[in-house]
Amino acid sequence: MPLKFDPNDADHIAYMIHKRRPDWNKKGIARVLGELAEAGASLGQATSAAENAALNKKADTPGSIKWPEHMPAANGGKEFKFTTHRYCQVCELPVKHPVETMTQNRDGHWLCKTHSEES
Repeated sequence: MPLKFDPNDADHIAYMIHKRRPDWNKKGIARVLGELAEAGASLGQATSAAENAALNKKADTPGSIKWPEHMPAANGGKEFKFTTHRYCQVCELPVKHPVETMTQNRDGHWLCKTHSEES
């Protein structure tokens, strides 16, 4: 059974990938790994995709981890669907916010820009 991973795992993988690619932002790497987790990737799949991207000299940002050329070796042919919007854990009304405006806290909860600034 493939291992699922949490934000703590993403932080550790991001640290290792950042050592190989110091030009990539650690938080950006962790964010992309979180997107892989949300899309159903296992720990091994996400780690493999990140390593493939880190080794590719043409990959210039952490977002390249999701490039199809990095994913096939990691996903066994499964196509991942990436979320572009999320619900804030605190907002009273269920409003979707663009992922790039959201922040994930240590508990794994997603917060909109307004609520992440309050904490």
